[in-house]
Amino acid sequence: MYLTIDSKVQRAAESSLAQGIAGARHLQNPDIKTALVDFTAPAGAVVVLDAHNGSVVALASNPTYPPSVWVGGISKTNYANLSNPAGNFPLVDRATQGLYAPGSTFKLVSALAMTNDRIRGINDYYTDTGSVLIGNSTFRNAKNEQFGPVNLQQALTVSSDAYFYTVGNNYWKVWHNGEKARGLGIQREARRLGFGSPTGIELDESAGRVPDPAWKLAYAHANYKTRKEQDDNSTWYPADSIFTAVGQGDVVVTPLQLADAYAAFANGGTLWQPHIEDRVVNPGHKTLLQVKSKAIRHLNLDPNVRAAILAGLQGAVDQPNGTANAAFQGFPLSQFPIAGKTGTAQVNGKGDTSLFAAIFTANNQQYVAVAVVEQAGFGAQTAAPIVRRIIDSMVGQHPGPVQVISQGHD
Repeated sequence: MYLTIDSKVQRAAESSLAQGIAGARHLQNPDIKTALVDFTAPAGAVVVLDAHNGSVVALASNPTYPPSVWVGGISKTNYANLSNPAGNFPLVDRATQGLYAPGSTFKLVSALAMTNDRIRGINDYYTDTGSVLIGNSTFRNAKNEQFGPVNLQQALTVSSDAYFYTVGNNYWKVWHNGEKARGLGIQREARRLGFGSPTGIELDESAGRVPDPAWKLAYAHANYKTRKEQDDNSTWYPADSIFTAVGQGDVVVTPLQLADAYAAFANGGTLWQPHIEDRVVNPGHKTLLQVKSKAIRHLNLDPNVRAAILAGLQGAVDQPNGTANAAFQGFPLSQFPIAGKTGTAQVNGKGDTSLFAAIFTANNQQYVAVAVVEQAGFGAQTAAPIVRRIIDSMVGQHPGPVQVISQGHD
């Protein structure tokens, strides 16, 4: 059996992920105010997909272990070591089984939904003052940054949370006023992009979750005993739509799902079923089975909307105020353009999850690369430098060591 894995890219993915994790452990966690504490960065994943057929070019999970321990049957001691929580569960494939809040990488979904549902147009400006008061709650940008008037392209480049908070709130108003289907447009678009269900890859994987009022109601009835508790915890509040719009709250995805969604956007709207099998040959090298790529569905992307989103993602990398710009200093972007989106997902009681998704071309082929690192800070700090090194190796640049960023952005 031959796989779609490219051994050179796989090596680059594994080494870059390991270097990024090691580097993150020397970055200070700013969420802890009472002491100087570094991020723990216990685990992470990398996925590289061919955007035009869904084939997996690289799939890395860390912590890892030598597969040779299974040869001849694994010993009780080795299995106990691999199952020990202190080792951060290396048997879990974070790329296909790890569940993470996607943070701002999910803004791709919200951008596609809001323009389709006429919630906000690509050239409608919103004045970002750093925070927005909705009801009795104040929702703030990371670091309380203020970006002033921004349209969709600019909001993606600088990752304006306030812009998307208000998109989420507008969706809740539509839903609350009786337009139930339109008011759940983000959920619809997320599912169309493959979130909330298995991708179909030939490996064990998690389905993820796209929260909506029906899910919240079922969850409340399954996890709370009294009628009052069930009622209190089943209501779909404005915050539920607001947090969903920025990839927080109850949204969880796998790195593979995230890469597949970005690949669908990159190739013009075809969501492929990711696959790792390429072909099966007999001992004489005669091909017995050639695995064909399978399209799950096609999304009709408005060309003007796609162009605005793509420009915003490119700006995140190549503009001075772009959230990932620092990670790509010195990279020949004029020769090898990159579009990308950082993500920083807050996790209760833990450090932030660092995420980055990139669209790029190497050897005249379009790829998507995604890196996710647990408890490793802003997306620009750890995940983006990991992806940068992988892209370096794929476009023929000398891949130096991963350079984590001391000060990052969402």
